[in-house]
Amino acid sequence: MDTLRADRLSSYGHNRQTTPRIDSLAERGLLYEQARSTSSWTWPSTASILTGLHPQTHGVVSDGSCYLDARLRSLPEALEERGYTTVAFTCNPLIVPNKNFHQGFESFDSYHTFRKSDAVLDSIQGFMERHAGTRFFLYLHLVDPHEQYELSQSARERVDLPAEPPEGMPDRPFRQFRGALLNGRGHDHMGNSMVDEYMPAEFAEWMHHSYDAAVATADEYVGEILDKLSELELTEETIIVFTSDHGEELLEHGHLAHGQSLHEELVRVPLIFAGPGIPVGVRTQRLVSNRHIAPTLAKFGGVELPAIPDPRDLSAPDSLPPHSVITSTEQGWWNGRHRLPIFGIS
Repeated sequence: MDTLRADRLSSYGHNRQTTPRIDSLAERGLLYEQARSTSSWTWPSTASILTGLHPQTHGVVSDGSCYLDARLRSLPEALEERGYTTVAFTCNPLIVPNKNFHQGFESFDSYHTFRKSDAVLDSIQGFMERHAGTRFFLYLHLVDPHEQYELSQSARERVDLPAEPPEGMPDRPFRQFRGALLNGRGHDHMGNSMVDEYMPAEFAEWMHHSYDAAVATADEYVGEILDKLSELELTEETIIVFTSDHGEELLEHGHLAHGQSLHEELVRVPLIFAGPGIPVGVRTQRLVSNRHIAPTLAKFGGVELPAIPDPRDLSAPDSLPPHSVITSTEQGWWNGRHRLPIFGIS
């Protein structure tokens, strides 16, 4: 689920009941409370999820270096060679065949602009119906918490989003304000946030509420996919992994959106496993990177990804050795300068 920060899920402690369906998935599986993405924006972090590699290894790090190297053995490629039917539905226009993200997928459903889950839900469920009797790897890249939102009425009500935005609120606040904040309108000469002086408090509150409603909308679509698995009697034989490529900054450090920093709201992501071979009802504080989804699923699929120098099995948290997690962005903002490489370690 693109652009989903962990702290906005009710299962991760949010004070609004944003994610009852995802919470129920966590209750029957394994939840990592301290998972990190490898980057704070889509291209590098998604490449890491599919290959298990750091951005500096797979090379997808910037607008000018965004092609996934065909020489790399990705998780879907390894599973396809093993005999799995491999299919992807991507709603983010960055994750497309002309950047080689379709490598290893027999079918790759993408589009040239953002589209929300309602545009692909019927196709996803149709695929599941047609392949219920086969071994399949289904990769879904959904984007409902990515601005611009399309909010369901039930999600609006669940998070108490006011019926109307505050007076003067732009239709596209991220587009309206993000550039100005990156150009220093929200910071002093030392880089300290002055966003409270730049933006009315009611605008910020509306953006927080709207994001919660987008997360709640996303949860409803996840629930429909889980319901289809149950209807097809596949729940007990399907391993489900739920995560995000990155979070979203909502003015906590004087910025909006993502990519510009490595603060926790951008790189701390949900990570939930459920299904056969997964511990039930377990929450763990172990620090992990969600790039290790790839070697974990490779193990279940009976394949190897030999290029990963430090494979971890995330299905067995008690066996994981303590280790540091590296994050990075080459779109970084630092004291008024933009598009700088920034690295972080946890």
